[in-house]
Amino acid sequence: MDTMFWLIWGCSDFSLQSTEKTQSNYPSLRVSPDRYNYGDIPPQSSTSTTFTILNEGSAGLDIHEISIIDGHSFTFFFPQETRTIPPGESHSFDVIFLASGEPEQAWIHIESSDPTHPSMEIPLYGSSPSAALVISPNPVDFGYTPVDTTIDSLVFIQNIGAMESEVQNIYLPESSFSFADITLPFTILPGETYEIPVSFSPFTEDYFTEQLWVQSDIGTHMTNLQGTSEEVIIEEDPCLDPDLSYNQHPEATLRVNSGISPVYATYLYTGAGYTNELWLQSPHLIHIATGHETPEDTMVNLGTFSANQELFFKMFVRDTGYHYYSGPAHRNPDNYIHAAISYLGDCEWLVGFEDMYNGGDQDFDDILMILSGDLQMLP
Repeated sequence: MDTMFWLIWGCSDFSLQSTEKTQSNYPSLRVSPDRYNYGDIPPQSSTSTTFTILNEGSAGLDIHEISIIDGHSFTFFFPQETRTIPPGESHSFDVIFLASGEPEQAWIHIESSDPTHPSMEIPLYGSSPSAALVISPNPVDFGYTPVDTTIDSLVFIQNIGAMESEVQNIYLPESSFSFADITLPFTILPGETYEIPVSFSPFTEDYFTEQLWVQSDIGTHMTNLQGTSEEVIIEEDPCLDPDLSYNQHPEATLRVNSGISPVYATYLYTGAGYTNELWLQSPHLIHIATGHETPEDTMVNLGTFSANQELFFKMFVRDTGYHYYSGPAHRNPDNYIHAAISYLGDCEWLVGFEDMYNGGDQDFDDILMILSGDLQMLP
């Protein structure tokens, strides 16, 4: 199965000191659609879709460059005489996809006079139909099984492609796991699912893992089998609030419980086009990381704090000079939520920020960090 990766772009922000940015005459670029998947088409055939460049600003938009990056199966034509788009107007052009028989991914690269987005990339995807087998679940977890007891489960082989596939062999090393006798080879049609009965029979107290292999005419496929005959001792998580669980909580805040142990912040990564700085704002001003500059997994000791103090964080967007804050929406200049917190377990919390004015796409991944310590999340 193909995996698709989406580009996430940071957008304009507003500072805490001003709720309205000074307006001036400048162009504003928007492209519709902002990504496109041509789907599956037969090899050597073609299809096209229309993209529209809109100037939503108050000055003429100059298109300096349009090109296709990393894709030989995509072509387009953009007339020279339409390289300047007046305010409020648009221009459309077609991008053609010629299927090569392999999955394809590329980007439309646009350079323009838009001061906010001088460079923009639009993802393109396309592929040709073929056979594709998926084995599920992975892993097959039998859980706890007492010694000298057998538990049965099923492994599913599914053809999610557009052509039939032949399963030629199934192999499982001799172990506490086994599978039922199956007549081989057999053919799986598109959309069809085949069941393989598997069993787990532990003879000693231990934790067991093995791999079930499936050989087909399009390759080798595998799923993991696991189970245990040792009773699991569940330890209570001292920081888990069952009412909040592990869900993402926009507008939530973090407070210190006892204040005995230090709090650590670990910078994860940035998914933004802008360069964003991450700070502890209160009770002390401490720089944690800067996107695109600070190495990933950098850890900062924020120190100890008094019990019940809120840890109040901010994101500063260098490109625009604006700030956004964790907690309630009214702290931010656009009156939108710009941070969300999720509990990860083991007294760790994921904190993510959104750097787009008016709340953006609310995925809260423009810059992320993990906080660890004796903390409590309040929704």
